[in-house]
Amino acid sequence: MSRPILETKNLWVKVGENDIIQNLNFKLNPGVHILLGPNGAGKSTLLGSIMGLERFKITGEILWKGENITNLSPDKRFQKGIFLAYQLPPVVRGVRLKDVLKKILNINQKKNLPEEVYQYLKDLDLDESFLDREINQGFSGGERKKSEILQVLLAKPELALLDEPDSGVDIDALKSIGKAIQKISKECNLLIVSHNLKVLDYVKPNSVLVLIDGKYIYTDGTEIIHIIEERGYDFLRRKMYVEKLSLGN
Repeated sequence: MSRPILETKNLWVKVGENDIIQNLNFKLNPGVHILLGPNGAGKSTLLGSIMGLERFKITGEILWKGENITNLSPDKRFQKGIFLAYQLPPVVRGVRLKDVLKKILNINQKKNLPEEVYQYLKDLDLDESFLDREINQGFSGGERKKSEILQVLLAKPELALLDEPDSGVDIDALKSIGKAIQKISKECNLLIVSHNLKVLDYVKPNSVLVLIDGKYIYTDGTEIIHIIEERGYDFLRRKMYVEKLSLGN
């Protein structure tokens, strides 16, 4: 059995005065995983906490390949091989996309970008002029998602956290993003938050994880998707609470 690459122990995450994640314990094995859950379940909060974003107050432990990374900065986590692609990528004024790509590639700002960048731009149906634009300034929803995916392609992380990469984009953008995610899935581990599940046209997950009330992770194969579609998340919620009660938790 594979050793988990990521694990949370008694993880609590507070946003403001609200406990979003509550005593969550789960393990993530190598592979491709889809993370589902109703609105407000804490999916984006969980991904942001794994990345160490400052707006989340965390107690408990986050382990990366057995190492406690709970107190590490996002930069340190990136160096260890974790990358987060945001659901709503922020605008960064005064910083061009190509500057960020050079930082990801760890090359001097005065040097030219390698040829692979231009191939990825072509694959994502992006013009080379895109590189000179400020990060997400004036970007459409599809362009923001493509920018994030481009960064993942170049970073080549060991674990990519993709927060709804298939939402808010048109059919053409989804096709190029989906093919890029398919490529990424062959090179690194993935944890993908998705609602419309269009990403499943391009990647076949090893497991489907369902976050329930910020407390429990239900793990199953893709067949759980059909159960959710037929019975809803409340069915899983009742099922998990019954199982926890039977175990005396």
